[in-house]
Amino acid sequence: MMPKFTESIKRLIKNPAVSGTLIVTVGALIGSFFNYLLQFFLGRTLSVSDFGAFNALLSFSVILTVLSGSLSTALVKTVAEIKAEGRFDALTKLFKRLTASFIFIGVIIFCLVYVFKGRISAFLQVSETSYLLGFAFYMSLTFLSILAPTFLQGLLRFKSYSFWVVMLSIFRFSIPVVLVLIGMKVGAVYVGMGISLVLSYCLSLFLLKKNFTLFKELPLKGYFKKLLLFAGPVVFVNLGMTILNNIDVILVKHYFDPNTAGLYSGVVTLGKVFLFGAGTVSVVMYPQISSSYAKKEDPFKKLEPFLILQLVILLCGFLLFSLLPELVTKTMFGERYLPSVQYLPKFTIFAGFYVIANFFTLFLLAINKTKIFILHVSAALLQLVLMRAFHGNISQIIDMNIIVSTTLSSCLLGYFSFLLLRKKRTKSHSH
Repeated sequence: MMPKFTESIKRLIKNPAVSGTLIVTVGALIGSFFNYLLQFFLGRTLSVSDFGAFNALLSFSVILTVLSGSLSTALVKTVAEIKAEGRFDALTKLFKRLTASFIFIGVIIFCLVYVFKGRISAFLQVSETSYLLGFAFYMSLTFLSILAPTFLQGLLRFKSYSFWVVMLSIFRFSIPVVLVLIGMKVGAVYVGMGISLVLSYCLSLFLLKKNFTLFKELPLKGYFKKLLLFAGPVVFVNLGMTILNNIDVILVKHYFDPNTAGLYSGVVTLGKVFLFGAGTVSVVMYPQISSSYAKKEDPFKKLEPFLILQLVILLCGFLLFSLLPELVTKTMFGERYLPSVQYLPKFTIFAGFYVIANFFTLFLLAINKTKIFILHVSAALLQLVLMRAFHGNISQIIDMNIIVSTTLSSCLLGYFSFLLLRKKRTKSHSH
């Protein structure tokens, strides 16, 4: 009996879904530790209002980077497909071409944020416009920062991906902390985060060296065309998911007083520990399903272990954050944020449905079902309408998040079920 059980465990660990997820989860947990350690350090060191300003700008940055995030999603799929073809010369040239393009785009982004810094500051009620200069520097590097994780994911190099995530998180934590400790504030935090992106890009050159090769003048037009055609609908998908996950922080900063906005930032930070921890399954699943689909294998069959793993992680996280919200909050942020404890269990419900929506979104994109962007755009519009109409208190804001996330995840699950049923019918007819 025992040898059979041991053998079953060994087979389970060797399963690419499980082994890849374990590797990425370990890296993500260590990376998340440093990422959230920065949040906790800032929450305890900065004033509550400055902490609110930092998180409002951070959420704003995520919305502004929808285009780079969409390219990232599309690029993982493109790299996975080129790897399946064995065209490492094309991968090398693609990396170099994108590096030059993203540096140029970064200069444009810096100039745009600098020009509009006054309006951004006024809308987010950030009194120090100097904070926007550091923010502009950080934003200028966001396109360049997608190259390392997308290439490592697409190449299925999950150990290197996890190592890169950990090192980026260490850079991202240590540099801003040093700047704050010597007396600097929110603007310097973003400068430090920008420097960490530069260092992580340099690290990626070392990690990807083994996959790069000499190349002759080969045309990339076909790859770029395929990349951009796929990225088009993905922009709207990512816009919907990004708004769903960030617009609440921005609107709370806009509608509520600075102290309340700071307390809500604490709730969101804790909730996202759960959200991003559970999301590691999708990081592994997406390139593997993309590669499987490119090879004309059955992606639905390969999804099953990922789906089971995703649900188990969600259940464990939900129980922790729902049963021990006060302990979690006090441990992370201290006594000042205890008034926000009441909101954490409810926010965890939203985070759970968001993870489910993201999981099925990435699966559907991996099998080229890009028309789902209609669902995401509709969800984003619904969220904006609901939050503009119902923002009397923090609890109401979270309720609107839950309504939209459950609606979107239900629609995606329904579409997934329809595709699965259609596949089974086609298979039965063919027999």
